[in-house]
Amino acid sequence: MFFLYRNLQNIKTKISMLIKKISWLVVYGAYFKYKLDKNYDIENVKIFKFSDWHLGCNYFIGYSKKNGEKVFIKTGGKYKLAKRESDIINYLIKMDNKAEKYIPRIIAADNDSVVSFIAIEYIEGVTLKKHFEENEVNSVGLIEEVIKDLNTLLDILHKNNVIHRDIRPDNVMVKNGATHLVLIDFAFAISTEIDTLGETDLVLKNPDILNTLGEEYKPRKFYWDDAYSINMLVEEIVPSYSKIYPTIYNEINSKIGKLTYEHKRSYL
Repeated sequence: MFFLYRNLQNIKTKISMLIKKISWLVVYGAYFKYKLDKNYDIENVKIFKFSDWHLGCNYFIGYSKKNGEKVFIKTGGKYKLAKRESDIINYLIKMDNKAEKYIPRIIAADNDSVVSFIAIEYIEGVTLKKHFEENEVNSVGLIEEVIKDLNTLLDILHKNNVIHRDIRPDNVMVKNGATHLVLIDFAFAISTEIDTLGETDLVLKNPDILNTLGEEYKPRKFYWDDAYSINMLVEEIVPSYSKIYPTIYNEINSKIGKLTYEHKRSYL
């Protein structure tokens, strides 16, 4: 009986989410496309990964009218997650000249009270997870470059007191034709130094959404350490990397515990 009840609840939740997605398109879809075209020269906007839409973050693909560049667009919902993402990315790029190489380039961002969004370069490539699913892990040079890139990304985050909180294989892209990785999805990233880049209103009002943030790549529930996440990620790709690449293994491990964040539910 319990399982039947739970299944019914899951179905009810899915139907409710579907209705919200469709309602958003009916109410805001035409306005959103018009604004992108008129104000930001982004045209031919199409729905992208509809099944992945959540928390008001809706995904689209569009094209720049200026140069035909493909653009990935994410709405921010009522909690302005798109603004948070653009603020974090702009902060990192401003503070560190290495960051632009490893972080998506912002094409446009708007904190519109009706529909906020961020538009970034579309990363032509595959996730790190998919890359190693489709290719044998047999290139020592390639693996070493991947680990070095992850270590460089970690240095950029630590130097600027930013915690991504969601470093996992699906959020690290292997860019086509490039020799470096790109870290994506900064919507829940926070700074331990900048008050305006602290915890989001969405999290303060709905702390349970943090349950899955970072998945199994965090030390424990409601506690994040990007160095720990990267170490786990690398160990997943190369289980014996501590023996094969002892120098960089020691570098990454030495950073575990240096910059962490714990969300204390008692504050709510």
